Amino acid sequence: MARNLGTVAVGLAGGAAKGLGNLGALKALEEREIRPAYIAGTSAGALVGGLYAAGKSVAQLEELLSGLTQGEVTKLIDLTWARGSIVAGRNVEDFIRDLVGDVLIEDLPIPFTATAVDITTGAGYHLNTGPLVDAIRASISVPGVFEPVAANGGYLVDGGVRMNMPLEVLHRYRPDTLIGINIRPRTAATYDWKLTRIDRDPVDDTPFWERLTSRLLKRQSEADGEAIAAAGRFRSRKRDKENTAPGTAYLFSRVFELVMYEASQAEVERAAPDLIVDVDMEEIEVWEFWRGTEAVELGYRQTGEALDRFLARRGPAGWWRTRARRLARRV
Repeated sequence: MARNLGTVAVGLAGGAAKGLGNLGALKALEEREIRPAYIAGTSAGALVGGLYAAGKSVAQLEELLSGLTQGEVTKLIDLTWARGSIVAGRNVEDFIRDLVGDVLIEDLPIPFTATAVDITTGAGYHLNTGPLVDAIRASISVPGVFEPVAANGGYLVDGGVRMNMPLEVLHRYRPDTLIGINIRPRTAATYDWKLTRIDRDPVDDTPFWERLTSRLLKRQSEADGEAIAAAGRFRSRKRDKENTAPGTAYLFSRVFELVMYEASQAEVERAAPDLIVDVDMEEIEVWEFWRGTEAVELGYRQTGEALDRFLARRGPAGWWRTRARRLARRV
């Protein structure tokens, strides 16, 4: 049970499929009777947070988002080559609109903010008025994947480019308790290191026709229902073969999640939240939206453990530390 946390504001970080762990975090909060009075979200955090702020229950969202199959995910992908992107995003937009209609953010039962960045100017935006669908669609527009949202003379992309952990924007509400749910990728420290190159992949001397037959059989296998699961090859090429170069999709996703995580860390330092939960989502790749059940469970379990530790140490000393943070946010 929550112990006099007062008004609670929650920031939900992005992370593509990993960001579905935010739903598990909300579930853990609710089980401890912690109801967010204010929510901000980036990318997948904007999707989960926006739907929750619109009145969708955790149970409804869990059934909807964690139950997506590979086939259903595929149907949401409408390919395009416009504006340097590969997904038009209209199917996703329609999917969200079917859930919330044309509701305005200012009419939501819970005050909500999504983040986005104008890729042409680099300006960051806090989207807290206007159509909820448009705000979420802008916030999930990963550069190079989703077509940017044309708005106000610019092009809006994923807020994770600059503001992946949306905490500072919640200061305007002067909450009593500020909580951040951060999606932590696989990271390591920075080292002084001697570079030792490894050999390139060995030359394949298998006869041409044998290699061609093997590839054709492999494609047929994918056509029998494993085409999407083939995305996992990007991961295995990196993790299972030490001297094999990672694929393009793996490189792109790793660069983006590392950039987002560093942006999150910088904002955490500036915003000084009362609690930051680093949810370890290493075992799920950013494109694996069909593993929502696992993502929700990871977010639920790790957030629950962090909350229990946080609530257990809220003695007199903890009360004064929290009070000092509240006063600092109100200066």
